[in-house]
Amino acid sequence: MGFAVDLLGKKSHESLLHLQDKEIKVLETFKRCMTMRIHADNEYAQAIGNIVNTANKIDVQPFSSPFFQTWKTLIKQSEGIQKALLQNTERLSTKTMHSLTGIINEKKALRKMYADERERLETEFTKLQEDLHKQKSEFEKIMEKVTHDRARYEDLLRKGKMTNKFEESRNKYLKSSGKLHRTHNDYILLIRDINQHQRNYLHTVLPALLDFQQERLQSLLQQSKEVLEEYSELTDTSSHMFAQCNRAVKADVASINPTTEFDSFIANNK
Repeated sequence: MGFAVDLLGKKSHESLLHLQDKEIKVLETFKRCMTMRIHADNEYAQAIGNIVNTANKIDVQPFSSPFFQTWKTLIKQSEGIQKALLQNTERLSTKTMHSLTGIINEKKALRKMYADERERLETEFTKLQEDLHKQKSEFEKIMEKVTHDRARYEDLLRKGKMTNKFEESRNKYLKSSGKLHRTHNDYILLIRDINQHQRNYLHTVLPALLDFQQERLQSLLQQSKEVLEEYSELTDTSSHMFAQCNRAVKADVASINPTTEFDSFIANNK
């Protein structure tokens, strides 16, 4: 199963163009969505930065109990989350966006190349058909003339009048007959050329074009998959980088013990 075997018809051709149009539309929409996500994550990172700035206004350095240590960890890990967000959006807005833009441009070029080549091949065949129709009409027209010239010649021959008119009629008949044979030969050769063209078109040229189209579309689909994987990774706030920050905060929160929290304070201030 493949393009070159199953998509030779006109309906399949139109469906293939429609498929490519939809793929391009999805990727262009994805590009706009990615731009919006980058903007949103940058604003989120900026908001976290504002939170960190506000939290840092409180000086808790002299205190080292689990409660104050948790506060320091919360600020530090918030900075880590902000840094991770900015790193991810930077990568999205450069490498990932560049890859996606390249895929879209290549898919558009591939679609145009395929459509143009199919149109060229169809136009070429249409021209051959038009030439054949003209040649057939010319053949039929000459056939009528030969029939007329022959009837005129045979009529004079039966009458036995070997005059200039008879000689002229004979020459006209011979001339039109010769032209008929030449036109007939040209007509047969043109039919042969059209049949050869169609065999070549259906069994060689078109399958090769469709094979190339399928190969490139599959390659671009793999590249699209990689871009989607990269986007998924860079927008995943449950990834290792974010999870590590959250685990650090949770661990410090868990270390707070109201029963022993003030032991160090009491020891230092009694």
